Amino acid sequence: ERVKERRARRAAERNKSNRGDPTKDDYRKLEEALTKAEKAKNDLYEVSFTGPTAIVMGSEDMGITPSILKVANAQAKLPMQGPISSLNVSVACGVFLYEAVRQRK
Repeated sequence: ERVKERRARRAAERNKSNRGDPTKDDYRKLEEALTKAEKAKNDLYEVSFTGPTAIVMGSEDMGITPSILKVANAQAKLPMQGPISSLNVSVACGVFLYEAVRQRK
């Protein structure tokens, strides 16, 4: 029981210090900070997810904040065909995560 309590307390302390928007220093630790953008030049499948990567998805109505776009060093889009021009952000995120897992196997 004491071990569980200590782990819970340490996790709570870590979460308390990590609240708020990510900073540029947070992203410097990553090899890739990737944002999903419909007008990006690269397709999702042209981007490497093999190293430490942050995948940033914006809200459907507001997109990604300018402060995060400044620190992102890559953007990618989902290639779409037919009459559908975009996907729900949760579906798009699932596709990005699937591709990241696929590349890391």
